This record gives sequence, C-alpha cells and structure tokens, in this order.
Amino acid sequence: AEMIEAERLRQTSQNGQQQQQQQKQQQQQQQREAWDDSRGKKRKAADAISVSFTSKDAALKAFNKLMCGREVSPLQKWMEVVKLFTGKECSKDAKTVAIWEACESALTTGERKQALAEYQTKLAKDLRNKERQGRQRTKEAFLKLLTDVVNAEMVSRGSENRGVGSLRYQDVERLLQKDERYHAVESDEMRELLFAEFAEEYRKREERRKQNEFRDAQDSFVAFLKELAEKTILNCTVPDSWNAFVASLRSSSGGGDNDRSLVSNDSRFTTLSSSVLKTEEKDFLFKNFVDGLIRSEEEDRRRSQEERREAAMAQRDFFRETLVQAALNGKIFPSSSYSSAVDSVLSQDASFLKLQQHNRDRPKELFEEFVNDWNELYRRDRLFLSDIVRKRVENSNAQTFKDETKTFDDFCKVLLDEAANQTASDRVQRIIDDESNPVSSALLYFNELKLSSSSRRRNSQLTQHHDSSSEDEGEIAEDEGDV
Repeated sequence: AEMIEAERLRQTSQNGQQQQQQQKQQQQQQQREAWDDSRGKKRKAADAISVSFTSKDAALKAFNKLMCGREVSPLQKWMEVVKLFTGKECSKDAKTVAIWEACESALTTGERKQALAEYQTKLAKDLRNKERQGRQRTKEAFLKLLTDVVNAEMVSRGSENRGVGSLRYQDVERLLQKDERYHAVESDEMRELLFAEFAEEYRKREERRKQNEFRDAQDSFVAFLKELAEKTILNCTVPDSWNAFVASLRSSSGGGDNDRSLVSNDSRFTTLSSSVLKTEEKDFLFKNFVDGLIRSEEEDRRRSQEERREAAMAQRDFFRETLVQAALNGKIFPSSSYSSAVDSVLSQDASFLKLQQHNRDRPKELFEEFVNDWNELYRRDRLFLSDIVRKRVENSNAQTFKDETKTFDDFCKVLLDEAANQTASDRVQRIIDDESNPVSSALLYFNELKLSSSSRRRNSQLTQHHDSSSEDEGEIAEDEGDV
C-alpha cells in the first residue's frame, strides 16, 4: 500500500510539472505570436513608409541624424546601437525603422561601423569642448566673484596698499558662500586653487601697474628736463643733482627772478618732487640727461668743425682747379710769383675771393704750395731731358736738332729715339704722359727751348734759381742757346 501511494504521488508530481511546462510553452508561444504580430505590424508600417537614398553621402547623413536622434553616446558598442533600432523600444517608430533599414540597404556593415566611429569621435570632442567651456565660464564667474569680494574686504580692512597677499582664502570664504557662483565650483580644493591663481594674477597685475607708473614717471621727468633744456634753463653747467638744480633756481644766484618765478609757478616741480621716483632715481636720470646734453654739444661742435673743414677742403680743391686751369692756359708757370698771378689771373676769380674771405693768407699758401710742388717735379724732369737733348746736339748739330723738332710731337719722337736704353725710354714716355703735373714737363721744356732760341739773353721764365745750378746745367743751357 505504501508503494502504491508513493507511485501515485510521483505520478501526480509528474503530471503537475508537465502541466506547468505546457503552460510556460503556451505563454512563450503567445509572446512569440504577439511579437510576430507587432513585428508584422511594424514591418507593414515600415513598408508603408518608403525611404531610399540617391547616394552614400545622403545615407551617411541620415545615419548620423539617426545617431543624434537616439542620443547615441560615445561609449556605446555597435551591437548596443543595433538593438536601439531593432528592439522593442523602436517598434513604435516606423519612420526610424524605415530609415535604419534604408541605411542597411545603402551602406555596408563596415561603412555603418565607420560612420558610427566617426560620429562618436566627433561627439566626444564636442562634449569635451562643452565641458571645458562650462568649467571656464564657472572659473571666470568665480574669479569675478573673488575680485568683487576681495576688493571690498581689502577696502574695509584698509589694506588696499598691501595687496592680496595680506588675505587668506578662509578670510573671504564666508562672504563667497552667499553667492551662487561659489556653489557652481565643484569642490573646496578647486576653490582654493582658484583663489591662489587669483592672488598670483593680482600680484602680477599690481607689479605691472607699478612698473607702468614708474615708467610713466620717468618719461614725464625726462620730458620736463627736455622742456627746460629747450628754454635754455637747463644746460651743461648745472649742478650734478636734481635737488641742487632746483635749489639753484630758487636761490638768488640761480638765474634771476625769472627762474625763481618758474619754480614757484610751475606745479611740475612740486609734482615731480612727490612722484614715485626716489631721489637717487631722479638724480640718476638728471645726470644722464645732462651728460647727454654735454655729448650732444660736443657732437655739434665736432660736426661744425667737420663741416668747416669739409668746406675749406672744397674751397681748396676749387682753388686748385683754378690754378690747374690757369696753368693749362699758359697763365701760370712753375716760376710764377703769387703777386703776378693775383694781378694777372686771380684777382677776379670767385674761388680766390671766397677763400680770401675766410683766411687772407690761405690763397697765397695754397698757390706757393702748388707752384713749389710743380717746380720741383719740373726741375727733376728737365735735368733728365736736358741731358738727352745735349747728347742729341752733340751727335748731330744745333741746326739739325732745330729742324727736326719744329713741333712738340717731333720733339717727343726725338727724345724717345735718343734715349740710351729701355729704362730711359720708359722714363721719357712717363714724363710725356705724366698727369700729376698740370702741364707735361716735356711740353714745358719744349716751350722753354723755343723761347731760348729766339732770345739768348732772356733767362728762362720757367726755372728758378739758375745761379745755384751745376756746371753741367750751365753747359746744357749754353748748348740750348746755340739751338
């Protein structure tokens, strides 16, 4: 009986399990039928909405729009995205399903995955930018709050001249908490960091302000010194310090009533005395300015001297050109005297008159220097040429020499023919072509021989101090007289 009862209980249990399994299968079947029915309806709705793309670019744009509409995050996987458009949550949106299926038809799986990756990369970048901009706006708002609160607190404490360094974050935190910009910052650590950054920037700004004030004070001081220098109140003979200079203007021996009146009436004397510049700084600028005046005066003096020297050199060159032109015209010779040249040539010449206005003796000095240099060169060349002429006369006769040297070109040819060697011939050619003399020594000597042949008793107009000549020169002159 126990066995029969146990068998009956086992069979009853099996029957119950079978019934439960059948019920579960029926429920699943009903769910599948409901799902198929919904999918069928969705399919019908999607089929009712016709979506197609003319190009891949249009399909990609629609795909990106789908990602944006479903708010796909940068961290979602591909299968998670696929479920968004194929799962139950998308069954009610037939248009979205139609666009998704159209994208599946127009794009490959790889293209859609690539489009998703590009969309998520751009979305992540945009989110980071927005987050950074939000933090920047929060930071700027908090720094503005710090500026307002700190300035008010410093004024209330009377410590505006000591800067933000005299305040701590704990001193102003209670005041900051009353403003919503305080609570916009995410943590106390960040607020303290922002306060430290604010304090450092405030310190740098104050340093720049003081530097600008100091620079402006220097510029104003130097500009005032320039104005005093333009009015000739400040010159190179003033004292070495600013206070001593002002005291000299105030004193009875400082330049008279006008200077004392200037000190009393010009407020800048008082303003500069109480400016941000210290006494030693003003003295340094004052001394540098005075030193600059001294250097400027010395430079003006040197430039003036240089200009006068250049003008004198120009007048000297102009006068020398006049002498050279007179020599070329046969009005001045190596033996000419200054007095004869003035009477015959220079008395009405502009260069002579202008040079004489600056220095009465300068024309004579330049003339004698010009004639002496010319005469020295000519005497040296004449001694060499006369030796060649003497040998030519000895080898032929005086009449033959006279006949063969009727022109200067013939005279030069005879000199070159008679030269003893190549060295002598080269020297003769240099004398003929010499441009250092106003007139060639060969031409002067040719003219001298022509003059001596027409008048033996006439001394040469072109030589000086024949009495001091050598015995050989006397013999050469005698031969030339025969010619």
